[in-house]
Amino acid sequence: MGRTRIALPVLPPDMPLVLMNCEEGDLEAPAPWTAASPPAVIPDDVQGARRAARRLLEVGHRRIVMVSGKDHSVATREREEGFAAEITAAGLVPRIVRAGWEMDDGHRAGAALLAEDEPPTALFCIRDRVAAGAIHAAALAGVRVPEDLSVIGFDDEDFFAEVLTPPLTTIALPHQEMGRRAMTMLLDLVEGAGSHVGAGGGPGGSADGMVGGSADATADATADATVDATADRTADEQRARVVVVECPLVERSSVARAPEA
Repeated sequence: MGRTRIALPVLPPDMPLVLMNCEEGDLEAPAPWTAASPPAVIPDDVQGARRAARRLLEVGHRRIVMVSGKDHSVATREREEGFAAEITAAGLVPRIVRAGWEMDDGHRAGAALLAEDEPPTALFCIRDRVAAGAIHAAALAGVRVPEDLSVIGFDDEDFFAEVLTPPLTTIALPHQEMGRRAMTMLLDLVEGAGSHVGAGGGPGGSADGMVGGSADATADATADATVDATADRTADEQRARVVVVECPLVERSSVARAPEA
């Protein structure tokens, strides 16, 4: 299940709340973060996608295509961003085909890609089910996985990725670790340990006793320092309240060295 944004319901102000695999806002943009924003535990979709692309590059693939979703979810955008960044860093032009999130979407996209004059030798799919559809299309086309085509998915869906033929190499969406951290944060809030002081004003300045310079310049400098200090404190609070969990590579049997040209 890909990360998304949600509109929060109206809740009592003192009700403990921790978001998991989602963030506040709409599909186009997150809500501006404030000290009152609820804590959140989210997966590192960008680095997970980079890890998938890097694995395919490591075994010699150069004709790599990402089969992505058609929606505007956070997961779609960030996985595309990570894939494109890693492929670009390798000196290649990223290619992304937007198909959807379901098995039949992967099947249609895989069949079309494999029918090209120079088909890809590797696919990174936005979801394990999309990868399964692409593997099925490859089988129907007589394309062997992983000998002729390497495939990597995303999610490491239970009772699914590991039982595909071949078992699917994928990027794990760390549900258990996200759940553990979210519950720890929630219990801290319930017990009062997770409370924090909101951003306050910085130290004030006065022209009294000043040697050299002007009162206006000192006031401006103090105001700038206060704004910087408040911004730094807000960023620190956000980092403390938004936990990003690594999405590891789960190596199975659907990736092999690129076939000889």
